[in-house]
Amino acid sequence: MLSRPPPENARSKRHDSDLSKPFRFAVDAQFRASPPIPPSAVALTQGWLAYPVGVPRSAGASQHVAVVSLQDAAGEAIMYFPTSHKASITAICFGPKRLRTLLVTGSSDALYLWELPRHGESQQTLSRPKRRLLATDIGTINYISINDAATWVAVCLDESVYVLEITSNRTVRLEGHLSTVTGITFFPNTDDSQVWLASISQDRTFKVWDVANETCLYQSTIISPCALTCIAIDPHLNRLCIGSEDGKVRFYETTPRRGNPVEPRSLTTLDTVSLVGLDGEEEKKDEPISVVSSLPDWRAKPQHKRMPTPDDNESTADFTAAILGLAYCSFRTHRNIVDHETPDERLRLMIGCSSRLLIFDPGSYELLAEIPYQRFPFGLPPAEDLRTKQPLGIAGVYAFASCGSALNTCRVACGNTFSGVVSLLRVQEVIAPRPRSRQISVSSSMGEDTDLPTLVKAAVTEHVKGAWSDNVYKDVLTSLAKLEIRSLEDIAAAADVDLPVPGYVQEAINARIGRASVSVGDDAELSFEISDTAEFATGSPLKPKKSAVNNSLTSKKQVTPRSKKGGVHDQPVTFHNKVKSSGYTQAPQVRKLFTQPGKKASPSPRKLSGHVPTALYPDVPLDKRMTLPSSVHHTRPVTAVSFSPTGLCASASADATARYHRFSKEKIYTKDLIGHNGPLTSVTWSAQASATFGQLLLTSSLDGSCRLWSVTQADPLLQLKSIQGSNSNVAPKTCKPGLAKSSVPKIKEFQNEIRNVRFYYQDKFVVVPCGSSFYLYSYHLAKPEKGSVKPGLNYHSYKLEKEFNVEAHSVTALGCVNTRKSGLMVTGMSDKTVRIWDIARCEVVRRVDAAHTRVVHAIGVADYVDGGGMFENMFATSAVTDSIKCWDLRTPRSVLHLHGHVNQHATVHCAISPCGKFLATGSEDNHAYVYDLRKGAVMYRVGGHKDAVATVAFDSTSARLATGSLDGKLLVQYH
Repeated sequence: MLSRPPPENARSKRHDSDLSKPFRFAVDAQFRASPPIPPSAVALTQGWLAYPVGVPRSAGASQHVAVVSLQDAAGEAIMYFPTSHKASITAICFGPKRLRTLLVTGSSDALYLWELPRHGESQQTLSRPKRRLLATDIGTINYISINDAATWVAVCLDESVYVLEITSNRTVRLEGHLSTVTGITFFPNTDDSQVWLASISQDRTFKVWDVANETCLYQSTIISPCALTCIAIDPHLNRLCIGSEDGKVRFYETTPRRGNPVEPRSLTTLDTVSLVGLDGEEEKKDEPISVVSSLPDWRAKPQHKRMPTPDDNESTADFTAAILGLAYCSFRTHRNIVDHETPDERLRLMIGCSSRLLIFDPGSYELLAEIPYQRFPFGLPPAEDLRTKQPLGIAGVYAFASCGSALNTCRVACGNTFSGVVSLLRVQEVIAPRPRSRQISVSSSMGEDTDLPTLVKAAVTEHVKGAWSDNVYKDVLTSLAKLEIRSLEDIAAAADVDLPVPGYVQEAINARIGRASVSVGDDAELSFEISDTAEFATGSPLKPKKSAVNNSLTSKKQVTPRSKKGGVHDQPVTFHNKVKSSGYTQAPQVRKLFTQPGKKASPSPRKLSGHVPTALYPDVPLDKRMTLPSSVHHTRPVTAVSFSPTGLCASASADATARYHRFSKEKIYTKDLIGHNGPLTSVTWSAQASATFGQLLLTSSLDGSCRLWSVTQADPLLQLKSIQGSNSNVAPKTCKPGLAKSSVPKIKEFQNEIRNVRFYYQDKFVVVPCGSSFYLYSYHLAKPEKGSVKPGLNYHSYKLEKEFNVEAHSVTALGCVNTRKSGLMVTGMSDKTVRIWDIARCEVVRRVDAAHTRVVHAIGVADYVDGGGMFENMFATSAVTDSIKCWDLRTPRSVLHLHGHVNQHATVHCAISPCGKFLATGSEDNHAYVYDLRKGAVMYRVGGHKDAVATVAFDSTSARLATGSLDGKLLVQYH
């Protein structure tokens, strides 16, 4: 008997209505099948639903199959046709969508292939479809699957899998499992030369088979303490997921590794029990606790027994946590809500359990919706074969299919094993319009006759530099073409369509066609770019001041210029004659900033080591690589690399040196910056260059200090070592005679190692994370005075503006935007949380608990002048033994997981390309990986290193990628 719903006050917070808000659910129809329904006896496709129906038991009577045409809006066009099966039908499967749909039915006595007519044909034609006998007397069939080309049919028979070729009647038997095979599926491939099959069994293992070549490609070890129940393969990526009886779904990437055609690698595991719980758990909490006391009766506390209630006599049932159904369903639409997805299709992972239906985002593994059947008592008026209104109850059979006719819709067939009721559910995803906050004016040079490609090209070229603009331009036109938009007239006609284009392109189009721009109100979602109406808290360092501190280069003293005649610095020290050897009238010698490498030829690029699968992870051609001279290579691991807005490349190493490199067509110039007393941890460039000091460079080290450098001199401009701030070259006052040393104020210095220092707010501040705090400093660079007696003495200073403290042990990663005025900052903490800070309001505006399974050690932000294309309001985080997660500021959940690289113990960084289309990351297999954010898959690998790649960086001026490795080698290649 089904358990009743728990009371309202006992329901968990997980079951709030917000989980089902992005989706709408309804039951289109209910049908009666022959009970009990086998686990794979219900089949569903875009246009048909099939299930077995009971017939009177008599000698020679054949079993019937009910086929429902889903073209009818009510879904009640039921057609029955008799089969030649004498035994009960145990498995049904539809073939791929073609001109005519194929249907395979199986029982212990025969296996038949049926060819269904087209939609709209007469009922008489459907009642007698074409039939073909594939096999007889083969045993009880547990599961059936058909490949995409409709040339092979696979069936599960006890511990073996039989694969039959439809055209030639060729049969291949696959054996090796030690227990009953519970599920099989073909890999998505329409080529007959490669027919791969994956199978799972109750022996808790899975295998991958090459049917065409009759070989076993891979066999796993025991992956679960419970039996495996179902399997599904991602149609777009090389990934498969496996469900088990303990309520867990395990994801694997089926990529070639170590010379093998396929070697699945574990990605992650979803525990549905911990995510949503089980019905009836709240009721168990009310049970009394048994107390055993050794105290005497006069000291023991009296036990108050709970009074029995009438509800105690009602029988209840606990639901199993087994995964009963898995499928990847496509929700087709003409607009998108997430930039990295294609605008005409979104993939969702449907997971069916006995008590609920779960919908996950396969890219981020986030729970999107939940349908607990006991709390949503769906029911319909009686159908033609149902006498009473039936609730969904306990589900035992699932079938899934995308709905091609309706947008954003998918269908689910849910069957009750014991009652035989099959409910047809309709799941529709609700798409909300995406707000836009950027206000960008279009160039006045655009004429009235400007077409759409020219307008897009002008907007992209104005905001994206170099070769990266071509990627953004092609992406925008491709996205618009998928919406059937090829002109400005099409955009004007589609007034209600939210265009999947960057903000500056949207504003340019709106200005051209005269459409009002959509502005974000007070309830606006987060954005890196600060708005003009931002509110500032008291004491906020971003709050405008009447006399704002200008970090530009100014003179500390206004010295009245003196004439050369009679000038102090031109007068002799003695004898009224100039002393040539004194050196007071000579300018200090200018050190040579760049040293040209010798004429010795640079070493040729090394070939990649190991087997590289070119089909999945193609490598960069050797002629596109640029290797720095051997004299530039660091003697210890490279820990950080960064490109300046002008194309200079800087690298930091554990050998306590930083180097920046200038590239030309023929030569590469380098310069060492020496001054730290420990390994360097980070290096970053300023967004703007000054006329006096040029481009600024900021470094941090494990010695507990930060240094500010200039490309025009070798000595550091500032050394940030004191927490409160001080002049870098002014020594503290010494103790006077008779003064106690304890009365001398002590300078509080950084006690912990410093990592991830950043320029912030267009070089106005310097962010220094240390320990459980991060500090914002303003700095002042004094312009050197001409004719100074001590020209080497500078008066540069820095000042602490704000200190932000957290309750975690330490700040492990930090990311912010410097090239634009941004009010947000992202930090990763040692308690595995990711926090987004609003510096203007001096508070945390979003906190993500358990962002990764381990501590976040790197944060990547698209820090470019005009954002990172469609990635302008997103960031990426990386952690050990976990994937890279991409986060959207407009949603509280991650939107994409990137798998493929190896990260088990080392700290590897990631970087986003200026076009927002690619993401690069280091890896421990001596390669760097470049991901396509639109597909969520690896594009290619970059080799040439002998140790783990720890850091990567993109050049905004040209399509170049720099990779730094633990072997001390810096490699630059064209993307």
